[in-house]
Amino acid sequence: MVDRNMKKEETELAQRLQIKETTLSTIIRQKIKELKSSNKQQDIDDVAKLLCLFLCVILFFSTTGTTANWCHICYMDNLQNVKKYEWTGAIRNYVLKSIHKNPRDLKELK
Repeated sequence: MVDRNMKKEETELAQRLQIKETTLSTIIRQKIKELKSSNKQQDIDDVAKLLCLFLCVILFFSTTGTTANWCHICYMDNLQNVKKYEWTGAIRNYVLKSIHKNPRDLKELK
C-alpha cells in the first residue's frame, strides 16, 4: 500500500539528489543530464529511477501541471520495488477516479 502522505524529504532519492522542487519534469531532465555520463552504479540506478518517475509524472499519473505525488517514489528508491507495485491497478484507479470526478466533460480527464 502506498503512503499518500509521504513527503519527498522522506525519500532516499530526493535526499541524495537534493531535489527540493515539487514541479518535477524540469528537475528530472536536469538531474538525468547531470548523471547520464557517469559510470558509477549509483548514478546509473538513479537515472533509471528518474526515468520511472518521469513516466509517472508525465504519462501515468499526469495532472494539468507537472507535479508528482511523492508516494510513488518510495517504490523507486529500490529498483526491485518497482516490480512489486501493482502499476496497472494504480493507473486504472487513477483514470477511473478522474472520469468519476467529471463524467460529462472528458476533456478534463487526466
